[in-house]
Amino acid sequence: MNTFAAVIPVAGLSSRMGSFKPLIMLNGFPLIELAVQSALDGGVSTVSVVTGYKAEEVMAALSSQSSTSVVNGLDALDLSLEDTLLFTCNVEYDKSDMFSSIQLGLQALLTHETLQALEAIYILPGDIPGVSPKTFVALQEKWLEAKPAVLVPSYRGKRGHPLLVSHECFAAVLARSHAQNGGLRKALTDFEWHELEVDDPGILLDADTPQALVELDAHMRKTRGVSEAVVKELFSLHRTPVNVQDHGSAVAQVALRMARLLNPLGFGLDSELCHSGGLLHDLNRVEPNHSHVASTCLRELGYEALSQVIGAHDRELSLHPTPFTEANIVFIADKLVKDTTLISTEERYLGALKKFPPDTKVGMVIQKDSRNALALLERYVKLTGDSALLQGARRT
Repeated sequence: MNTFAAVIPVAGLSSRMGSFKPLIMLNGFPLIELAVQSALDGGVSTVSVVTGYKAEEVMAALSSQSSTSVVNGLDALDLSLEDTLLFTCNVEYDKSDMFSSIQLGLQALLTHETLQALEAIYILPGDIPGVSPKTFVALQEKWLEAKPAVLVPSYRGKRGHPLLVSHECFAAVLARSHAQNGGLRKALTDFEWHELEVDDPGILLDADTPQALVELDAHMRKTRGVSEAVVKELFSLHRTPVNVQDHGSAVAQVALRMARLLNPLGFGLDSELCHSGGLLHDLNRVEPNHSHVASTCLRELGYEALSQVIGAHDRELSLHPTPFTEANIVFIADKLVKDTTLISTEERYLGALKKFPPDTKVGMVIQKDSRNALALLERYVKLTGDSALLQGARRT
C-alpha cells in the first residue's frame, strides 16, 4: 500500500503582506484550514504542519470537530482531523527561511511510528489553499505510473504547487545546510523532474500580495464551500426557518460523513463543499422552486460550485461522468433524512409517488431516481464498509 503525506509550512509573517497569511479568512475559514483540508480530501494520510508565529492560533484553527450526531438513528462518526495532523514548531522562524520549516516537517513525518512506509510527500506552502483535491489525486495516480523523483503540476504551461517528492529525495532535502543558497529546488536539482498538466488554476494562486489575495478569494468563492459562520449569515438574510436549518444540519452531517469516508479511496471530493451544500440546500425552502432561488442567490455572491450543488439537490440524480460527485452526495444525503431522522430511500420517495403515481411521466422519473439513489448508496457501502446508512435506507 502506498502512503502519501504532506508538509505544509506556515511559520512566519509575510514581509510583503504585513500579516500572518495562514489566519486570513476565506469563505469563512482560516486559509490554513482550507489548505489542510484540500490535502486530506485528496487522499493524503497525514499532514505535517510546521508552525512558528501564532502557533497556538494555528493549532486552534485546526482543532477537533464535534462528534455529536444531529441525525436521529445515526451514531456520530469521528470526523476530526486529530489523527491526521502532526504539529512541529520552528522556534527560529524569524531567522530562517521556508526551507528549514520544510525540513522540520519532513523529519516529523519520517520519525512518526505509523509512517515508516512513506512513499512520497507533497510540499505545499501554507498560503496556497486553492489546490483542488482532485489535483492531489491526479498527482498520486501519475506518480504511481512512473514514480518520478519529483512531480510538479502545471496549469496552462505554468508550474505551481504542490510538489510531490519521492522518498529517494528525502535524504538530500534533510542534508542540505540552511546556510546554503537555493533552498528546496537546489536540494532537488540533481533529481529528475516530471510535469503534469492539470485543469486547476488554484495551483498558481497564493496570498503574496493584496491583489493576489483578491484573485485567490474570487477563486475560492467559485470553487469551494463555506463555513458554518457564513451559513448562519445566509440563514439570517433569507429568514430560513429553524426547522429547515435543523434538517440542513442533519443532511450536512450525512454528506460530510460520506465524503470523508470516500476520499481515502481516491475520489477527491471537496468535503466542505458537501457539508455546506447540505447545510444550505433548503436555504429558500419556503419559496416556490426553492433550489433555483437559492442557486441563483449563491451564484450572484460568487459561490459557483456551491450554487451548482444546491441547484441540483432536487433534480434527477446524475450518474455521469462519475457517480460520486459533491452534487450527488448532497442529493443522496437529502434523500436519507426526513426532518432530522435517518430513513429509507423508499420511505423518502413514498409521498412523491403518491402524488405522482409510477405510471405517470413524473412518477417514472421518481422511481428511476429512487433506484439510482439506492444503487449508489449500496456502492458507497461496499467501498467504505459504512453499513449504517444502508441499514437506515432499508428500514421502512
